[in-house]
Amino acid sequence: MLYLCILCSIAAGRNSSIILLRVLTVLEDVKETLRIHGSLLQFVLRQLSTDGDHPDLPDGVHFPLQSEAKFDEFEKRAGDTSLQKALVSFTKILIEIFNNVFVSKHK
Repeated sequence: MLYLCILCSIAAGRNSSIILLRVLTVLEDVKETLRIHGSLLQFVLRQLSTDGDHPDLPDGVHFPLQSEAKFDEFEKRAGDTSLQKALVSFTKILIEIFNNVFVSKHK
């Protein structure tokens, strides 16, 4: 990347090289984002392919809640202990995914 910037600054002048450097920086950011998303996807696929229970959201619960009516419906069901347990199990999986993909990669 550095050699390309040097060549561009010699060949095209300072303004062009600044723009090119910015484009290359953005491309590096996109590359890192794709790497993180790829890691997340691979982790999720490994989790899905292993044997064992994978708690799903209970029937009728879909996030994000897209209307006030859906929120009211969810709020009425929130006192149900089986719903609470299912949501806690689901949240544990999300935390595990976050820890395995994001936290371990950025230590």
